[in-house]
Amino acid sequence: MTVSQVREVSPAGIRLAWWRSLYLPSFGVALLTAVIVWAAISQLVRQGTLETELAAGRAELAAPLLVFLVVATGICERIWPAEKRPVLARGHIQDSCYLVLHALVVIPLMTLLSVGSAALIGGHLKWLELSPAVHWPVWVMVPAAIVAMDGSNWLAHDLDHRLGLLWRFHALHHSQEELSVLTSFRNHPLIRRASSWRRSRL
Repeated sequence: MTVSQVREVSPAGIRLAWWRSLYLPSFGVALLTAVIVWAAISQLVRQGTLETELAAGRAELAAPLLVFLVVATGICERIWPAEKRPVLARGHIQDSCYLVLHALVVIPLMTLLSVGSAALIGGHLKWLELSPAVHWPVWVMVPAAIVAMDGSNWLAHDLDHRLGLLWRFHALHHSQEELSVLTSFRNHPLIRRASSWRRSRL
C-alpha cells in the first residue's frame, strides 16, 4: 500500500478492517465454554457446594508439589540458563502476569469446566462414560488412566497445532521469545478447556 493509499483510508475503512480481523468460530468456543460453566454453576449452587468445589480445584491444580517444581525449575534456570536474560526481562514479567491470571481465572474455570462437562455428559451422553472401569482392579486402572491422560494431552496439543480454530488460542503460548518455566502458564484461558474435559472423564 502506498502512502497516498494509506491517506485515503477512511475511519469507516479502519473500522471495517478491525471487524474483518475477528475470527467468528472463536466466539463459538467461548459460547460452548459459557454453556458448560453455566451447567456447572447451576449444579453446584443447587447442591450448595460451589465454594467447596472451587477450593478443591485450587488445592488440586495449585498443589504444593507443583509450586515446588516451578520454584526449583526457576532457580535452576537462573543458575544454568540456556540463554542469559535479566530477571525482570519483559517476557518474564508478562509470563508472571499469566501465572497470576492462571491462579485467579484459569484454575476456577478448569474446575467449573470439569464439573459442567461431567454433568452434561452424564445427563446427555452417558455412552461416553466408562462405567465398567469402576470395577477394574487398581493395578489396571492406574496405568490405563495415565496412558489415557497422556494420550489425550498429546491429541489435544496436536489438534491445537493442526486446527486453525484451536491454533488461534494456542498461538499465544508460542508467542513468547524469552522462555522460562513460567511460560508454561502463558495460555489463553479457553485453551485449557480440553484439559478440564479430560479430567472430568477420568
